[in-house]
Amino acid sequence: MRVLRGYIEIGGFTFDYVTDIEVVSSWNQFVDTATITIPKKLRYKGQDGKTRSYIVQGSEAVFKRGDRVKIQAGYYPTPEYGEVSLFNTIFEGYVAEISPTKPITIKCEDSMFQLKRAKIPSYDSTGKPTDLEYTLNALGGIINENAGGVVFPYTIKAESMDLGKVIVENNATYLQFLDMLKRKYGLQSYIRRNTVTEEEELIVGFARISQQVSFLESLPNRIITLRFGRDIIDYNDLTYRNAKDIDINLTCISIDEDNNKVEATAGEEWGSTRNLYYYNMSQTDLQKVADNMVNQFKFDGYRGSFTVFGIPQIKHGDAVRLLGSDIADNFGEYLVEKVVTNFGQGGFRQKVFLSSRIT
Repeated sequence: MRVLRGYIEIGGFTFDYVTDIEVVSSWNQFVDTATITIPKKLRYKGQDGKTRSYIVQGSEAVFKRGDRVKIQAGYYPTPEYGEVSLFNTIFEGYVAEISPTKPITIKCEDSMFQLKRAKIPSYDSTGKPTDLEYTLNALGGIINENAGGVVFPYTIKAESMDLGKVIVENNATYLQFLDMLKRKYGLQSYIRRNTVTEEEELIVGFARISQQVSFLESLPNRIITLRFGRDIIDYNDLTYRNAKDIDINLTCISIDEDNNKVEATAGEEWGSTRNLYYYNMSQTDLQKVADNMVNQFKFDGYRGSFTVFGIPQIKHGDAVRLLGSDIADNFGEYLVEKVVTNFGQGGFRQKVFLSSRIT
C-alpha cells in the first residue's frame, strides 16, 4: 500500500498536512482552480515562538489574498519496484479567496489571477501588425510598463490569424480581452507550464477536434495508457456509444479580418448542438469542413468520465489509450478535456473527462 505525501507552499509558509485539496483544470475555462481545506485546529507559531492570533484575518495573517501557491502531491516511492519519484506539481497560482470558517478553506486560481488584475490603459493597432500573437505580446508589454507590480512573463502560443483593427480602452483587463476573443472568435485561452523550458505559456487557440490534436502537440501532449481494473478504478460515469446512435447539429462559423461572418451547418436539425470556429474561410470551403467534421463527433467509443489513481499525472490536452474494457472489446485513444484532482483524507484520485476519439 502506498503512502500519500503532499507539500503545500502559500506565501512564505510551507506545510505537509491537509484535509483535502481539489484542483479543476480544463481548456474550456479560463482559470484553473484549487480549493485547499486545512484542519480546523490549525495553529501557527512564528520564529519568535509566539502563536499567531489570526490565520486568515488582518494584516499579519499567515495566509493572504495574492499569496503565491504551489501544491505538490504524490506517493512515497517503493524502491523495491524501481520507483524513484512519484511526486508531481498539481497546481501553481495565487490565493484568490479565504474562508475564515472552520475548517479553513483557501480558494486559489492559476496565473490568470494576475491577468484579472492587469489593466491595459489603452491600445490602438493603427500602424501596427494586427495578427493575434503580436497583439497578445503587445498588450503584455503594456502591462509590464503600466500595471504597477503585476508582470506579464508568459510565452505566447497562439493561433495563426489576423484580428483586423484592435482597440482596447477604458482600462480593460487582459482577461477581459481574452474573454472578447472567446466570445467573438471562439478562441480558448489557458496557461500551462512548459515541462522542457519551465516557462509559463499562454495558449490561445480554437477548440475544435482536428486543431486540438495538432495545436497541442507543441505542449507537448502525451499518450497515456490506462487499463480498466488496474489504472481505472471507477467508470460508472463512462458510457460506450455507437456512431449510428448519435445525432449532431453542427454549425461551423468563420470570421475574417474585417469581422465578416459566414456559417455552414451539417448533421441533423434535432441533434445535439455544437459550434466550431474557423478563420477566413469561404462559404464553399466552410461547408466542406462542416460535412467532414460532423463525422468526427460520430464515433464508436467512450464518452463521459472515469477515475484513476493520482499517478500517472494526467492533464487536459493529453491523450489516453483505454485498454481491457469489459464494456467493449476494442480500444481507442481519446483527447482529455478536463481533469479534477482530489488529494487528502479520501486518497489521491483524478477524474478524467473525455473530449473526442482521435484513433
